[in-house]
Amino acid sequence: MYDQSLLLEQLKHAARSGLSLRDRLLEIAEDLESPDKERVQQTARKLITFGTKLREIAAELPTGPDAEDLDDEEAAEFRARIEAALENYLEDAMDDLEELVEEREAREAKEREGSK
Repeated sequence: MYDQSLLLEQLKHAARSGLSLRDRLLEIAEDLESPDKERVQQTARKLITFGTKLREIAAELPTGPDAEDLDDEEAAEFRARIEAALENYLEDAMDDLEELVEEREAREAKEREGSK
């Protein structure tokens, strides 16, 4: 069986972490020019969706003193939903950021080469 209270706390923590990262991205975006600014804002929206999905999953977990433990099938279902949220939103957002950084570095390197 699975400890729902621990899982619930971990989901809430992950959702809060995603929102903190979103806030930091929005701060960074303010200092960027278009189109980088819009791309970072779009990535921040993915993090909002990630946090929302985790909160939705957490809300469906049985809680309280009378809550029954999840059986293996239910636990696997929750695990699949969590993994899907990670893959579809968090990993996608991180890939977007990595791509943006690589593009900016390439542009800066090209500018340095042009100024020599």
